[in-house]
Amino acid sequence: MLGDGTTASKALERRQVCNNNQKRYRARKKAANDRLAMDVAVLHEQTRSLKFSLERGRRWGAHEASVLQYFGLFSAGYDRSGLHDAYLRYMFSPHVQYNGLAHGIEPIAMSWAKYTNTFASIQVQCDHIQVFSDKMDEGDGEMAVVDARASTRMLITWNTITTLFPHLPQTLAKRLVGEFLHLPLRAIFVFDSHLQVIQLTGESNLVEALYNLLGSLDDVSTVVAHSCMHLSPNLLAAQQHLNK
Repeated sequence: MLGDGTTASKALERRQVCNNNQKRYRARKKAANDRLAMDVAVLHEQTRSLKFSLERGRRWGAHEASVLQYFGLFSAGYDRSGLHDAYLRYMFSPHVQYNGLAHGIEPIAMSWAKYTNTFASIQVQCDHIQVFSDKMDEGDGEMAVVDARASTRMLITWNTITTLFPHLPQTLAKRLVGEFLHLPLRAIFVFDSHLQVIQLTGESNLVEALYNLLGSLDDVSTVVAHSCMHLSPNLLAAQQHLNK
């Protein structure tokens, strides 16, 4: 009888071991299947992302490249060289609308020339680009809208003060001269179906740039009030807020 009990106990133990082994096997198999499913999902997402990137590159690569080349050529300002003028004529439509007011390439060139001649040095770098698409009028095809964010680094001199802030109090002027103005820029390029820009809108955050230099909203308000620089509507609103 004792032998039969020992045999039964050993059989039960073997069944328990077998059950445990089967549980571990099923757990490992499930984990392997889960990993495989996850790997397949990741691979699928990567493939989809790659296809999207390739399609985006084929579709909008020329627009992005054009804007990057634009900022690259003007990274140190504008010198009215043949290369600069030729690229403006290549990139922009002869009747391009600039900031909703001016038309033609010359106002864009004049704007670059103004900043280049006003500051002792100028450095421009494109930091971010995003492309959107939209439908143009019937028969004109599709247009692309490129939203570009850039940063500038410009050295302030007495010529800068005289040109842009002619009535600024001397105490503030002396604090600005010799400093670099880090001016964030945003530019919206609207391309037609012929890959030429038909509309350019630009804005700069002068309030933020001056505050980073002066550290006082009151001083910023004074400088902005005496500024001859173009202010976009959102900056005008900020100026009004500072003056309250």
